[in-house]
Amino acid sequence: MSEMTKKTNGDRPATQADLAGAETALRSEMAGMKTVLRSEMSDMKTELRSEMSDMKTELRSEMSDMKKELKADIARVAVGLVKTQDRLQRVEENMATKADIRTVIGHIDGLTKGLSSYEYRLAVRKHQLQDHERRIDALEKS
Repeated sequence: MSEMTKKTNGDRPATQADLAGAETALRSEMAGMKTVLRSEMSDMKTELRSEMSDMKTELRSEMSDMKKELKADIARVAVGLVKTQDRLQRVEENMATKADIRTVIGHIDGLTKGLSSYEYRLAVRKHQLQDHERRIDALEKS
């Protein structure tokens, strides 16, 4: 392009030969740029492929690590769940139901009534015994 400005710099217009030369120079320069661009694009492609491959490897490694961690977490949760289920089953087996408690309370009420009756009879017998002892003491003193 600099050749063209030199030739048209004067007062005279560029000739067809001047234009043809400028065109040839431009085509040559564009062909060189095209080659350089293709080379740079190829280098960039190679670089990107390499980086993508590295990233892919890194992601696979991270995913593998995450899978291992998740499996370990799931195993811990599963063990905890089994232990909890076992404990719950033991509690259910040993736990008294409302019906069981009602039965026990019913028996306690029955025993309490029987005990109250027994205590009353015992108090009456005690009183009778004291009365007999008083009479015996009175007879012995007379």
